[in-house]
Parts: sequence; C-alpha cells; structure tokens
Amino acid sequence: MNLTKSQYIDDQKGRNESPTLVQGRQPSAEEVRSHVGPVGCRAIHQDHRIGRIPGHLLFSEKALDPDKGTKLFVYVHLLSSTVPEFQSKKMASCPKIRVAIRHSILVTGFLLPYLQKKTAVFRSTLAEELRDSPSLQDDVEECYASFKSSVQAALSRAGMIMKIWTNNMKKPDKPWYTQECRESKRQVRRALKRWKTKGESINNYLECKKAYVALIKRMKIQYFQGIRDRLTSARNSQDWWATIKEVRFKEFKVSPIDPGRWESFLEATYPPVGDWSDCTPDLEIVHPNLNEPFTKAEINKALTHLKNNKAPGVDQIPNEVWKNLEAIGLDRLLTLFNKILLSGAVPQEWGEVLLKMIPKTADVEDPAKHRPIALIQTIVKCFTYCVCERILEWAEMERAIPEAQAGFRRGRGCRDNVFVLSSLIGLRLQRSKGKLFCAFVDYRDAFGSVPHNMLWYVLSEMGIRGSILRVLSSLYSHARAAVKTEDGVTSFFRVTRGVLQGDSCSPVLFSLYLSGLDNYIRSRGFGGINVDGSNDIMTLCYADDLCILGDSKTDIEGKLGALFEFSESMGLKLNPEKTKVVLFSKRGGMGTDLRYLVGTDSIQGASEYIYLGVPFASSGIFAKAQTRFRSKALAAWGAARQTLMTARLDHWDSIERLMDALVESVLLYNAEVWGVRYMDELESVQARLLKNVLMLPQSTPGYLLRLETGRSRLSVKILDRAMSWLIRLLRMPPDRYPRMCYDQMLETMRRGTSHAKYNWAHQIRDLLVGIGYSDVWERQDGEEFARLRKEIREACNMKHVYDDFARALTSSYSDLYRRLRFDGSSPEAYLTSDASLRIKRVMAQLRLSSQYLMSGWIDGAGYKIEQRGTCFLCNWGVAESLEHIFCHCTALATVRLRFFGTRRASWERVVNCLLSGLDVGESQMVTQFFLTYLRRRAYEERLLVEAGLMDE
Repeated sequence: MNLTKSQYIDDQKGRNESPTLVQGRQPSAEEVRSHVGPVGCRAIHQDHRIGRIPGHLLFSEKALDPDKGTKLFVYVHLLSSTVPEFQSKKMASCPKIRVAIRHSILVTGFLLPYLQKKTAVFRSTLAEELRDSPSLQDDVEECYASFKSSVQAALSRAGMIMKIWTNNMKKPDKPWYTQECRESKRQVRRALKRWKTKGESINNYLECKKAYVALIKRMKIQYFQGIRDRLTSARNSQDWWATIKEVRFKEFKVSPIDPGRWESFLEATYPPVGDWSDCTPDLEIVHPNLNEPFTKAEINKALTHLKNNKAPGVDQIPNEVWKNLEAIGLDRLLTLFNKILLSGAVPQEWGEVLLKMIPKTADVEDPAKHRPIALIQTIVKCFTYCVCERILEWAEMERAIPEAQAGFRRGRGCRDNVFVLSSLIGLRLQRSKGKLFCAFVDYRDAFGSVPHNMLWYVLSEMGIRGSILRVLSSLYSHARAAVKTEDGVTSFFRVTRGVLQGDSCSPVLFSLYLSGLDNYIRSRGFGGINVDGSNDIMTLCYADDLCILGDSKTDIEGKLGALFEFSESMGLKLNPEKTKVVLFSKRGGMGTDLRYLVGTDSIQGASEYIYLGVPFASSGIFAKAQTRFRSKALAAWGAARQTLMTARLDHWDSIERLMDALVESVLLYNAEVWGVRYMDELESVQARLLKNVLMLPQSTPGYLLRLETGRSRLSVKILDRAMSWLIRLLRMPPDRYPRMCYDQMLETMRRGTSHAKYNWAHQIRDLLVGIGYSDVWERQDGEEFARLRKEIREACNMKHVYDDFARALTSSYSDLYRRLRFDGSSPEAYLTSDASLRIKRVMAQLRLSSQYLMSGWIDGAGYKIEQRGTCFLCNWGVAESLEHIFCHCTALATVRLRFFGTRRASWERVVNCLLSGLDVGESQMVTQFFLTYLRRRAYEERLLVEAGLMDE
C-alpha cells in the first residue's frame, strides 16, 4: 500500500531509523540484497544491486512488486539525500527532472521544481513555521538545523513533495505517442485477438486499426504544430531555447567507472591532511570592512543571482525555494549568515558536495579524463557569493589583483586578453625585423592543486584576515565529496587540496593566489614587452591560462625558469607537454625547431596555439583562425540542421534564430578582434547556410540570397560588435592594458608607421571612412560613438543593400529576378507565410533560378534543367525554359489542367504568384505542378537512358 501524506510526514521524524520500503517490503535481516514481502517471500534478482546513500536513502534497481510487475521503487527521506541517477530523462509529469534508470520508477519524497504553482502557500506556511520555531540558537549547527527543518516542513505542508511515476530512461523515439495512443493500440490487439480466437467479425478489428492510424497521424500533427507554435510565440530566448532543447535532446553520456575504482583514484589524487603545515596564517585584522556583518542588500543580490531549474545539492532544496523566501525568511537567513561570519565556523553539512563525472574524451574508462560537475547546496552558494562579492570589491579597490589577470572580473573577459595579445603582436611585426616570443603555459590540474594552508597564508599576507578568512578555512576543513555513479555513490572523501568545485568564490581565490607572479618574475631581473615607452606587459592571465611575453629566446627561457620556481613554491606543476612557445614574425613558421629548457623538462616550439578559443598563428595574422571558425560553424550547422528536420520548422523566424544562434556563438566568437580583415570570407558561411536551408545550388549568387531573405551581411554584425568594443576601449582608464595598446595603435597611425594588416584601429578607421564617418573617427569620443552606434550600423547595412541592388539589376544571372519586386530589408512574403518549408524551397528555387541552368534538391533528389536546351517531353524543339514548362509544353497539358484549370496557363499568372507569394494556395499549386513535372521528367530521362538515347 502507499503512504498517505500525513503518514509520510510522520515517517520523516525518525531520520536515523532504518528506512522501510513501502509496498510492504523491508530489507531482509540476513541479506541486504533481498527484500521480504508481507507473506515472507523474498524478491531477488541475478542483477540486483543495492546502493545506500548517506542521509538514509535506500534504492534497489530491480525490486519486484507482485501487484505491478517489475518496478524500481525508490524511497527518499524528506530532502535529506540526493536522489541518485535521476538527471538524464524528462519525467512525464515534471519536464525539468531528468532520469537515468532503465526501469519504471516510483519516487517518494522528491521535491518538484514547479514552485510557482504553490508559491503563496509555501511562503505563508514557512512564515508560520518560522514564527512557531524557537529563536535562533547561538550554536551555528543548531541554528542552521532549525532553519532548514522549518523550510522542509513548509515544503511538506505546501504539498510540494509528491510521488511521481516515470518511464524508462531513454527519450521516446515518438514523443507524440501519448497514453491515448497506447490505449488505442491495446484495443487493436484485443480486437485482433477476439477475431482470431472467438471468431468475431474482422470489421471491428479493421475499424479499430483505422482509428489507431488516424489517431497517430493526428497526434504527430498536433505535436509538431505545438513545437512550431511555441517557437513562434516564444517571448524570450530562454523559452525559445527550452523548446529547441526538447527537440534536440541528446542522451546523457554516462561514465562506466564503478564506485570502487573512483575511490581508489581519489585516494591517490588527494594527499593526506597536513601538507604545508608551516604556512600558518596571520589572523590580525587589517581591513575591517571585510568582516562587517552582511546586509539584506547583499543577501538579496545573492538570491537574485541564482538561476532556476538547476540541480540542488545534498539537501535537495533547489534555488527556487530560497528565491521565494518571505521577509521573515530573509531575516532568518541574514541572521544565520551573520552568526556564521561572527563565529568563523560553517555548519559541517555545508562541506558535503556530490560530484557527477562527465567524460571529456572518448576514453570513458580513464578516471583522469573526466570533468567533475559539483552539486553544492544552494544556501552554501548564497553564502560564498556574499563572501566572494565582498572580497572582489575589496580586491578591485585595493588593486590586489594585477592588471594582467582578466579572468572572472567585472567588465573583463577573454576578449580583453585576445585583443591585447593580437595588438602586441601587430605592434611588434609593424617594425623592421620585429618578432615576439609568447609562452603559453598549461598547469596540471591548476584549480585542484592549490594547497589549502598555503592559500590561507597568501590571503593573509594580502590583508584578508579575521572572520572572513576563518569561515573560508572552516568551509574547506569540512569539505567532503562523493562521486555519483551508475552503481551508486562512493563514500565521502576529504578534499585536502584545491579550490572547491562549483563554488563562485573559487575563481577569485585562485586569481588572488597567483597574483604575485608578475612581481616574482620582475624580481628575478626580467622586464616586460614595452608598449608606449613608459609601460610594459610581462604576462597575460585568464584564471589559469597564462601567456608570458619575451623579446628573445634567452629572455623567454629565463622567464619560464622564474615561472617554474614560482609554481613549485606555490604547489603547482607545469605540464611541459601542453606548454608551448610560439615565435611570431612576418615570415611565420619560424621557431618550431627550438626547444626551451625549464627545470629538467624541455618545451617545444610551435607554429600555432589556440589561446582562449582563438587560434594564433606565428605569422601574426588570423587567416588560419577564420578557416578554423568557418569549419566549426559548418560542422555545427550539421547538428543544427538535424534539429531543423526533427522539429519540422517551417516558420522562417525560427529558422533565422537558429542560424543567428550558431553564427553568433561559433563563427563570430571574438570576431570583432580578429575578423575585421576577413568579412568576405566569413560571409560565405552565411551564404552556405541559406543555400542549405532552401536547397539551392552553390552557384546561387550571395547578393540575390541576401535580397531574397532580407539578411544583412555578416560584416554589419562584425562592425557593430567592433563598435561596441571600441566604445568600451575609449571608456577604459589609460592604465588598462587594452587601452594602452589601442592608444599605441593610434600613435603609430599618426606617425605614419602603421600597417592595416597588423593594426586593428587602422582597419576600423578604413571601415568608418568608407561609410562617411571619418569626422567621428577623428574625434575619438566614446560617448559619440555610443550615440551613433545604431546609425553607423544602419549606414553600413544600407551601403551593402544598395550594392546588392546594383548587382542584381545589372546581373545576367537571371532575367526572371529582375522582374520580381524586392526591398532587401526583410524576407520575401512567401518565406514568412504559413506555407510549409517544402513549398518555400520550391518557390526559392524557381525565383532564384539561373537563366542558363536551373538546379536544386527536392524530396531528397537533385535535378538539373538546361533552360536553353531542347525540351524532350514535347519534342517541339523548344527551349526548356520555365515559361515553356509552366505555360506551353504540350506533354504537361493534362497536368496543367489539373492544377491551373486550363491546358495553357498564363505566364503572367505564374510570375505574379512568384512575385507575391502571399497566396498559400497559389504557391502550393505552382509547387505541386513543378514537382509533378520533375517526376515525369525523371521518368522520361530514365526511359531514354535505358534505350541508349541519352547518357546518364
């Protein structure tokens, strides 16, 4: 029998008692692998596996239920444990929960994420629980336990903990196949069985089968129409992407490594406690503001930062719960955080983290080739976010993080370092015989190698002391992690080194930990690369991605030696196999045979290195980068095209959004820095995508495609992104690295020593002068650029549209297209109509056909029509032009009568249909006529080939 809600809540009171499986089964006394039912029968299976999770979670993969058949039953104590393996398939009644079990599942006590439906009830019940609960105790552990139990009780009373049935782990191949379809299929089978065994009339079976087929067809139409409607009506990108992800669902890649192997690997990875014990931090307070009590504004900011629909930690309380706290709940949370800050100790449970290991490569059997995804309790994330914001604000104010470090800082990103490095390379290569040595450094597990005591020592020396340092040290001292696998969860192990996975504070702590690198190398007598005569740049850092700059082989080798000494003293290990040195010069390809000694290892020279996602070639230009990004974008479109086909997207707006998402995220990644010189090359990718969607031949001119679809050239997007970056550059203080490099570019332009090939500012100047904004460029006013940004974008777009118009009107590619009306600023009417994508493809192929050769793909088959060749259907010796096909070919007279109601159609009628495309019925008639013609033509060709009268 099933537990009632009151029985279930009462059952949670005995958290430390042994869990009892409902359905009347209990773990047997003599064997943990069996389950005893009410009549003493033992259910056991050959492949039976039992896993016990800390927090009283008992689960069995193949427990038998005598009433329901083979089922998997899972019993979860209220929010006390993490539900194992429920994160890879969508539940029917709860789309945001994912499952990874191959049998039917009944989950008792799982927290639903649909909090918005019962938010008001939860808030009111939580307020009651908090008012009725005793005042917060002085002990942090008791204070947290009281607050957590109030939240859990409020969730239970609000009805947010329910039983859920779900099906197998695989995403159904037929998502439209509903329960109604299953019941209809059962009726068909019953009717068939009655006909075979009882001699009933076969008509009943045939009627049931006919109804079943009709139902399947209707459900398919409804499902895909629902997808299209949701994509069309999506009000924001989040809703749009949620629908796309539903269509392009990919099975979760599961690691086959068992818990025992993970435990052995982790024991070898983490050293025993006690390393670096001589590094005792000085806890004398230097900056009191760091240890001030938290404010409600800080708590609200942390809660606002949380995202919905994220996996919770071991307490199973998701982000939405904390975001829906009432005023009294926020007050209690604030009081709890301040008690923890004052005491300098966090609750022990806060250190428990679950890790889900994701294979990074195809070698899923190697534990070292996995990426951990950490599930940390939300309340811990809120607390560490408040700590992180306070430390980051202090670090920026005190300049504790050097200018060289761009990682995880407000207003900075990968683009900063990509721009600085490309600018330094360009400034050097503009000189006679100029060259630049760059060492790209890779650490072995940099974030996971930081010794804790050494980290506290570094922070203390920088001035982070007092209670804020003690709470961080307390959190790390309680840090324990367990790995979730298919066979259960490993035992918890102590995290004795490395910054915590999944914690927002970890990147900031790591940046502070490495903040002394620049000064250490300078203390060894080395200088940086001179930028403007008074400033130099030694290193560029983005978290653990380091780039060291040098003038010569001796210089870079000495700096690498200093880096090796610094890393050894900080407990970090260089990876000589992945660390490379690139010699940038005008000739390119130099320095690949050079080797650089670092300690006992040697580092190989390279001709190219991918730094922060952008390939840097030794020639100093980005020809290889644009080739690489083009290839990646076309490969990504292969996967996106599968989504297009699966979702049966017909709406042009959805197709454009899919293309834009791919172009923005893959092709134009940091293109405002490297892509200004390669606009024409990048434009070919957009043309390829449009031709692929509309099944057009590769010979279709790009200018006709843009006029037809209303798409702007990618150069407009690149210029707009470059304007955005230019505005940020001009708003930067002069001591920022990107601004220093930009000012030096302008200086070389004033001196006349600049070369557009290597100077980004020179390239932007040429673009702005070409569209009539030379005076704006000369003033170099960031606010003026910001005010005119949209105007500049429109001017650039209109210039390209006029150029496309001129080429279309003078082109000899198509006589038909010159008769068509187009404005070039928006897609043609037939593309935005309700017609199917199949009709739109035929219409596009007809409108954009060449007057010499018409070709394309329809229904998986290609065709080619020589429009000046003789029509072999009617044998009148007339050219096989579109006008002849639609209006005059006698072999198609009956087809014409069927679709147009006349044996000789008017060419003006066909042209008018192609002109407007608004009448879906007319467009469908033209499409069906043309497809019928192609089928008959293919049949006649096959006969002529078989007769030997035509070559294949």
